[in-house]
Amino acid sequence: MDNRTKKDRLVSLDGLRGLCALMVVFSHLNIDKTVVDRVAPGWWMLVQPFVGAGTLYVAVLFVLTGFLMSSIYDRVFSWSGFMQKRYTRLFPLFIVVAIFQTYFYFHVTTQKDRPFAPAIIALCIMFAIVCGTMWRVYIKYRTKSSGKALFYGFFSMQIITLFAYVFIVMRQPADFIHSNYLFFKLFTGMTNVTLTFPFGTYIPMTNGSYWSLVPEIIYYAIYPLVVIPYINLIRKTQANRNIWLIISLCCILTTFTIAFKDLLGLKGLYPHFWLYFFIGNILAVKLDSLQAKCEQLEKYKVFDIVLTLFSIVPFIAFPLLSSVANTPNNSILYMIFAPFPLLLTFSALRSNSLISRILRTRALVFVGSISYSMYLTHIMVIELLRGGPTISAAWSVYDVFSYVAMALTGSVLLAIIFYQLLEKPYFVSRAHQKLIHDPNQYGHASSKGFKLFFALYILLIFSGLQREYSLTSTTHLQSDAHLANAAELPDSVSFLDTDRLSIYITAADNNFGILSIPIQYMGTRTTQNKGDLTGAHSITVTVSDETTGVEISRNTYLGTQFDVEPKHYPFGFPRQTSSKRRVYRVLIESFRATTNDYTAIYELPSNLFGVYQLDKMSLVRSPVMFASVLWHKVSLMLIDPDLWIILALNVIPVATYVGYKRPRPAY
Repeated sequence: MDNRTKKDRLVSLDGLRGLCALMVVFSHLNIDKTVVDRVAPGWWMLVQPFVGAGTLYVAVLFVLTGFLMSSIYDRVFSWSGFMQKRYTRLFPLFIVVAIFQTYFYFHVTTQKDRPFAPAIIALCIMFAIVCGTMWRVYIKYRTKSSGKALFYGFFSMQIITLFAYVFIVMRQPADFIHSNYLFFKLFTGMTNVTLTFPFGTYIPMTNGSYWSLVPEIIYYAIYPLVVIPYINLIRKTQANRNIWLIISLCCILTTFTIAFKDLLGLKGLYPHFWLYFFIGNILAVKLDSLQAKCEQLEKYKVFDIVLTLFSIVPFIAFPLLSSVANTPNNSILYMIFAPFPLLLTFSALRSNSLISRILRTRALVFVGSISYSMYLTHIMVIELLRGGPTISAAWSVYDVFSYVAMALTGSVLLAIIFYQLLEKPYFVSRAHQKLIHDPNQYGHASSKGFKLFFALYILLIFSGLQREYSLTSTTHLQSDAHLANAAELPDSVSFLDTDRLSIYITAADNNFGILSIPIQYMGTRTTQNKGDLTGAHSITVTVSDETTGVEISRNTYLGTQFDVEPKHYPFGFPRQTSSKRRVYRVLIESFRATTNDYTAIYELPSNLFGVYQLDKMSLVRSPVMFASVLWHKVSLMLIDPDLWIILALNVIPVATYVGYKRPRPAY
């Protein structure tokens, strides 16, 4: 391949990255059907493909990342060295944006009267200048030991924050973390800066774009251990067996998705999106053979037209299907559409294709060069311009068009500043040099990686099937089957319409100590109502023994302590050691609710859970109790349909692994 073709490919990929970044910005503008029907009736079908396919364009970015990884790093000498390089590339900019975004989340987006927007942007730029100067000084004087110390220091902070969140914070009632507002802000900053928020439900995500960085970091972590050996296996295997390897990979990722979905507190890891990284890896391996086949078909003029249509039309159809199915985060839907991000990336790599020529335009290539900065910072620009979570109903056509134009312009300008200050120093430094590969160390690391991967794989499967015992708690959950008044409870309750709700629970076991209730904050957050129990909406949760009439606990919570997304909040009270078959009344009272400040409970009664705390020492001391609990766990797993789905899924991977003929060593 000549240098001209390689250059065209790299430029096209930059343009593809720029296109995806622009589409992500469009999707975060919150332009929905209501807004379009009001300002431009009849235009929704034309607008929806631009504002409804943002996540699918993120999938294209994942495919692009996988392709570049396998193209550049086909072998990795050191896992820690590889991760240090990735962290050096991603986290300096991310940390700066995440710290400022935490300030922005608490002091700008939660205020009823927004601060002067140019002042906030100026403060953001000043903060970037200070951090960028510090980063440039570090880059200039960095040493190998200081780079390792910085990487391991931040990596350790991620682990410590994760353990604090999962094993301390998530085991407490909701008011433990929300009652101290200063601690809540600091811990929110820590979990967002370290990307720990997917592991729990107490901490908000301050920037809606952060979710995609979690699967990306996990992908980088497993790339040297699992991906390189897997891709190497595909290289050595006959073409007719490659399809089974790829199907095996899809089955394994689907298994991960089921296991992670069932692990309480691990719902934000999105393992089905890892599929797109692996698709990119496979594309890098098979690119030459695919190109050769396409060259044979290029004699048919219709070929390029058909490939272009198959690369573009799905991105129009996907938002339409998502809105009809009303499941924009459905993993199965994304897996069905998995081939199309691959097709779009492949079309971009064909230097003579129509799509490639479009992507090589200067504007898209320029946006591609600053796409990471724009991806992280555009949310702040949009929220400042919008002035609230949604577009005002009073906006005219001119207001909406001005908002879109200013959002795009502002996002690009802010991204340029952050790119120059925090990204560019990395590219011109020694940190951007390729890793040194050592083929002699490669096979040994691969063997260890596979063993570690499969050990974790089995552990996650069996952990994920233990739905009653979450990773974030040692408690036993019991669903609504033991609600004494389940038939009388409505589907949902808005505390704007009612001031009290009584729930009667017949305890299924001893040690009843927590009631988990799905609550959503429905009002507009203001600084005036934070921390003020006398002037803001609040709810009081009172638990009492219905038989004796004795009040067990009474706690008051601010409405603003709950998230704007519906989430489960465990309300704790003194553990009732002899609670089995006793009836408890849970009274939830609302005070001073207004249209701008109230809460709601959703999916009643199917989404309420009683929590029975297990005494670990009693299990250790009593073999009979331990055996009973163990049998209960095993029996629940055996009747879980997910177990049989997982077993069926893994027939192909096991058969492929057993049937693979490994080359015999030469003597």
